[in-house]
Amino acid sequence: MSAANASTLPALALLLHGLCGRATTVQQADTTTETGQHTRSILTETHLLLATASFDAEKTLPGLLRSSVAHAAGHLLYTTPNRPVTGLKPMGVALVSAIEDARVDLLMIQQYPGLKGWFLPWLQADRDASTPGFSALIARMSRALIDDDYRDDDYWVNKARAMFRACTQAHGLHDYAGFRRVASILANDLGQMRVRYNPQQFVVPTPYRDDNTFQWTDPRAPPAQSSHALTSSSGRPQALVGQTPQGEREPDAQPRVGQEMELGCARYPEWDYQREMHRLDWCTVLEKRPGWNAMTTHDQTRPDFASLPRVAVLRHRTLTRAQPIRRQYEGEQLDLNAAIETVIERRLGLAPDGRYFMRSGHRARTSSILILLDLSESANDSIAGLTQSVLELEKQAAIMLAHSTANSQDRIAIHGFSSNTRSAVRYVRYLDFGVELSAVSCSQIQNAQAMHSTRLGAALRHAATFFEDESSDQHAIIVVTDGAPSDIDIFDPAYLVADAAQAIKELQPGLRAYCVALDPQADSCVKSMFGAHNYRVVLHPRALPRQLADLTRRLGAH
Repeated sequence: MSAANASTLPALALLLHGLCGRATTVQQADTTTETGQHTRSILTETHLLLATASFDAEKTLPGLLRSSVAHAAGHLLYTTPNRPVTGLKPMGVALVSAIEDARVDLLMIQQYPGLKGWFLPWLQADRDASTPGFSALIARMSRALIDDDYRDDDYWVNKARAMFRACTQAHGLHDYAGFRRVASILANDLGQMRVRYNPQQFVVPTPYRDDNTFQWTDPRAPPAQSSHALTSSSGRPQALVGQTPQGEREPDAQPRVGQEMELGCARYPEWDYQREMHRLDWCTVLEKRPGWNAMTTHDQTRPDFASLPRVAVLRHRTLTRAQPIRRQYEGEQLDLNAAIETVIERRLGLAPDGRYFMRSGHRARTSSILILLDLSESANDSIAGLTQSVLELEKQAAIMLAHSTANSQDRIAIHGFSSNTRSAVRYVRYLDFGVELSAVSCSQIQNAQAMHSTRLGAALRHAATFFEDESSDQHAIIVVTDGAPSDIDIFDPAYLVADAAQAIKELQPGLRAYCVALDPQADSCVKSMFGAHNYRVVLHPRALPRQLADLTRRLGAH
């Protein structure tokens, strides 16, 4: 700040006192880091250090300083300082801070309507970025929450505005807990969108707002990156922002991924319904097995198979299939293959065994059924009225089904899938065809983790490859899911639905796909993918094991 402008500090202190009624020292702060990066003003309960290094223009600086003082007054009036950051990741802290900034600005505007004209010129929003980062999204959200006339085409920004308004209408602007819940939901959405956040580089995008250290007590989590120490009149250093603690995971980091053993990868096409053509080699499926360290092998955690409910699946099947019984000493027809082999053996000077006939016989129909579990992040959601999550019900149903078919001629495989864009479709093999359900495989299923998104078409194409060596009469894939397919790199909700439907149409002859859906709202979506007769919606989640068993039994009867 120039010498001419330094004389305005007493006036700004008077303005701050007039707006909030609190005597606060206003000083200039050099908020330029060692790397030359400019940060924001710093507010404490006794001081306001104004950041002016990047705003030297005489025309813009007075307006910026007035806006900074008005915003600081809002925090001193309406924000509870030094809140703990317990349970919040760095991205969550930054988003809660931005929501709180908007809340206090609107409270100040309610009290002093003219302040809106002070704030709006500094609420810049860049809508041209094709893939906006965290800072750009925060800037656009900040403008949308203050300016009713602002229009934005980003879904997340519009969702933030709608949730903020709904909370305001329901409880008013003084409900801090309600707005914090809104911020938590929005932060989770950003994690699902894989928006990257670097706490060492983030700067509050609105220049008149402070660095948010006023709101928090933990020096590790707030988003500002001040590199200097602030000393109060008592000489005690104030808590500022430091580094993210080593080992802290970003919101989109998922546990246990490193514990899975990657077996290989395969590339598959994807159907573009708008162009009516395949995108060749578009999706990469990463085939994996659960790692040993993902299992719990203590005796007390091993399943008690005797106590598991044994659902009636295929044991009551009575339908059989006509089958010629070859190489018989007598019968109704000549076995041509045996006759040819007899001629060959005689020419080689060998003695034929004399079984030249065949007769009609019957045998029970057999099935090979692959249970494909949706392991997307939404499976971690709890079910209303139950203590279990969707994932826990899926795993329980799969284990019960495998246990119930253990002593039959039918073959069961249990696999799971999720996706993190088209380049990383995770496909995990928990139980393969012909493998007995043991304590180890059961433990692997029980420790299955849900994460990321649901690219169903690629998973179906890969699942179909496991039937190439199956000689059973009936081949089927049963998808257990809680909703429509989606992924973070797809913005057209119909795109992956159409791709999954195309993948089902392209399955090899004799292989059929079915679906058990846990979301009643997904009825039309599932019907368009699997057909009118190849799915069922489970209205009561507790009925999932029996519904899955009933569908399996019906498949064996056809």
